[in-house]
Amino acid sequence: MKFRTQTKDKDVMVVEVDADINTATAGGVVTELERAIDGGVRKLILDCTKLDDIASSGMGVLLRLQQKVSRQGGGMKLAGVKPAVTKMLKLVRIDGLFSSYPSLEHASGAFGAKK
Repeated sequence: MKFRTQTKDKDVMVVEVDADINTATAGGVVTELERAIDGGVRKLILDCTKLDDIASSGMGVLLRLQQKVSRQGGGMKLAGVKPAVTKMLKLVRIDGLFSSYPSLEHASGAFGAKK
């Protein structure tokens, strides 16, 4: 999995996920993003518009990041989640643990960030 980060309004980190999250790709993503959270990122948006599928390890990544940023007093939002990914999150009954928005702009707005 490849991902790209950008900072929006100085305190919101946007992570563009451009491939599926699975066992082979999860470890590197978690390490990099946990490092960013440890470094002070408190508002995290995962831009899922290019994410077509998610395996159980990918769901684990989402849960781990959500918990880590929450323990630091922050929050994580999902943007542009496709129906197949939403279906998987609902199937394992963790969809209610994430704030999901139809677009990056909506997710940013939920953090109070300027568009």
